[in-house]
Amino acid sequence: SAVTRRYQRLSALIQIVGAGTDWIQEDGVPNATQGPVLSSTLMKRAARIALAAPVAFITLAGAPSGQTPSFEVASVKANAPGFDSRTPQRASFTPDGVTFANQTLHTLIRIAYGVWDIKGGPEWIGRPGPPSAAAARFDVHAKAAAATTRDQLLLMVRSLLAERFTLRVHMEHDSQDVLALVVARRDGRLGPNLRRASADCPSLEAAAAAGVDPCGRESWSNALVTGSMKVNGMSLDALELLRLDAGQTIVDKTGLSGAFDWELRWTPQAFLQRSFDRARYPTIDPEGPSIFTALQEQLGLRLVSEKGQREVLVIDHAERPSPD
Repeated sequence: SAVTRRYQRLSALIQIVGAGTDWIQEDGVPNATQGPVLSSTLMKRAARIALAAPVAFITLAGAPSGQTPSFEVASVKANAPGFDSRTPQRASFTPDGVTFANQTLHTLIRIAYGVWDIKGGPEWIGRPGPPSAAAARFDVHAKAAAATTRDQLLLMVRSLLAERFTLRVHMEHDSQDVLALVVARRDGRLGPNLRRASADCPSLEAAAAAGVDPCGRESWSNALVTGSMKVNGMSLDALELLRLDAGQTIVDKTGLSGAFDWELRWTPQAFLQRSFDRARYPTIDPEGPSIFTALQEQLGLRLVSEKGQREVLVIDHAERPSPD
């Protein structure tokens, strides 16, 4: 269904923001100076985001009226180190709870609602771009009454944000230029580095030993600063992550469903920034292909500019939480 496909597309967000991302800045753009510092254990825990069905207005908890699951116990505290980029940012889920460390409200909203684009709200919630002293950061620890699904935990996070931050939001849609990901060749032949997977990622992870990353989630999450992505059993929706390098929203219009394995190498835009620590990534070729060229030559896919609809979450109201 369309809703299921939306869940799959937005799984990228929880894998980036919710998987131990010391190297991610406010908007998910890699901190090219520091480079990636990732937790493979939390990576493996990262799961698909589940959202309520698309509606014009989102209720306070993001669930249908009368169905607002909430945590049994929750703590929300200001993070003392604040915007110090050396302080680890963490997001993890357990069967009965969540833990977020040193996160802005902007990031918490992105995790809870699974959206890329957010507008409105006061400056202290955080904004896309480098870490800012104006952005308040928080530590959140919450437990449910019993083990539950990831879908329910995300709805509980929405309820918590509504209760503690008095958060009210609604969805809007606007027209914008997007990049459609399409098959490059008319005969439908794929590139040399893209092939159908023998098993999807959940199956690979279920059969893998503890601590093993059979899907290449870590490679995928590091890709924006390493210029290398080698994954197994993922849907092509995962390539929408490349929007952060291409500079525009990417929409998968290949028509190719199911799981794929691929390997992609390019020179990321972050590498071309003066602040990038080039000595840390000597394998990146500064004269390598752009993401546009690499997609076509290596995967047989192409990015085509067109008009499309963008889903935007609008913050109507938010307040700093009262102390526990």
